[in-house]
Amino acid sequence: MSHKLGLQVHLDGARLMNATVALQCSPREMTQFCDSISMCFSKGLGAPAGAIVAGDKDFIDRARRMRKALGGGMRQVGILAAAAFVAMENYETKIAADHTNARRIAEAVQALRSPFVYADYPETNFVMLKLCGVPANEVLDQLNTVTPSEEEHHGRGIIVRGFSWANGTQIRLVTHCNISDEDTTWAIKKIAWVAHHLTQRKPASSKMAAL
Repeated sequence: MSHKLGLQVHLDGARLMNATVALQCSPREMTQFCDSISMCFSKGLGAPAGAIVAGDKDFIDRARRMRKALGGGMRQVGILAAAAFVAMENYETKIAADHTNARRIAEAVQALRSPFVYADYPETNFVMLKLCGVPANEVLDQLNTVTPSEEEHHGRGIIVRGFSWANGTQIRLVTHCNISDEDTTWAIKKIAWVAHHLTQRKPASSKMAAL
C-alpha cells in the first residue's frame, strides 16, 4: 500500500534480531518490503554501543551527508565495529537463550498464582509483570532491597532491576546476554519472595484472582 502511494517504508529495527529469532525467519525475509532499516547492536545483541542504517545507494549517500551535517561523524570507530561483529556471532543461539529465560520467569510468576502479580507469556526477552492493588514503585523497591531475613533464607542477597510501565500498573523485566540461567533462577526466587510478602501484608484482590 505504501509503495502504491509513492511512500517509502522504514523499519525501526532496534530489536530486529529478537523478532527474527522469535518468528523463526531470516532478517532478509523480515525486511524484504522495507526501503530502509535501522538496527541496534546493543539492544538484544549485547554490544556496548553501535547501530547501522541500511538502504539503497542513494539513501545511504543522503544519510551520510546528513549525519556529517548534523555533527554525527565519528573517527576511530573500529573498536565499536569489532564489538558489533562479536555481538553477531551465533546471535540466534544467544537470543534464543534470552527468550527461554524470559519464559522461565513468566511461567514461574504464573505458577505463584499471586493475587498481586501476573505475567503473560512473553514473545521475546521482555517480561511484563502485571500488578493489581500494589503500585510498581513499591514492588520495585522490594525487588531492589535485600533484607536480613531474605539473605538468611536464600544464603545470599538478590536484586532484580526492572522498570515501571503503563502508569505504574506493570513492571518490565528484560533478559539479555549477561543474564545467565543461574541468574534467572535467582531472579525467580526473588520475585517469589516479594510476592509472598505482598500476600502477607495486603488483602487479596478479586480482580487479579479472576485472571
